[in-house]
Amino acid sequence: MRRDDKWRHDLHDRRRTGSAGHARFRGILWGGILLAAGTWFLLQRFGIDLPNFFTALWPIFPFMFGLAFLMTFATSEEKDPGLVWPGTFGVLIGAFFFLFSFRVVDWDDMSELWPAFPLIVGLSFIATWFAGSCRKLQLLVPAFINLTVGVVGLGFTLGLIDRHTLNLLWPLALVALGAFMIARSLRRRPPVDPLSAESSRPDE
Repeated sequence: MRRDDKWRHDLHDRRRTGSAGHARFRGILWGGILLAAGTWFLLQRFGIDLPNFFTALWPIFPFMFGLAFLMTFATSEEKDPGLVWPGTFGVLIGAFFFLFSFRVVDWDDMSELWPAFPLIVGLSFIATWFAGSCRKLQLLVPAFINLTVGVVGLGFTLGLIDRHTLNLLWPLALVALGAFMIARSLRRRPPVDPLSAESSRPDE
């Protein structure tokens, strides 16, 4: 097969696969939302005392948005790790807001629970790193920063970490991050010249 024909064939396959992935994503997203809404209203018709749908179940939108990304990643052939970050973030942020909408915690507690946001961001980067085949180390830098801010912030706002301990932790975090960046730089390989790589290939 000639190179231009192979290129057109690959482009056609990518477009077809992308269209199927978008259709799968939309089906999972809206199907899940309709399923949850129908179940909720059906239970109310049977006399089960449930809170108002729109005040209690609104976090289902970011939750299902994230779940659709994750299920699209799990069921697709390409296993694009770029789907994992918004998927993990949507599921976790939706679950976090469910705690407020179902009054497990009050909105007044947000002043203590706000570090959950950088914690969720960090966990999303970690999930993306585990899902990727190449395991890019640069994903671990924002993951480490956000996880540190989230864990230390929750410990501080919940009274588990005092100010003296906090003054010791942030220099240790800088030391760990600096050591990681140095180790990553030492392991970095020089880039491959595409011209020399092309010339070294055998003719087809």
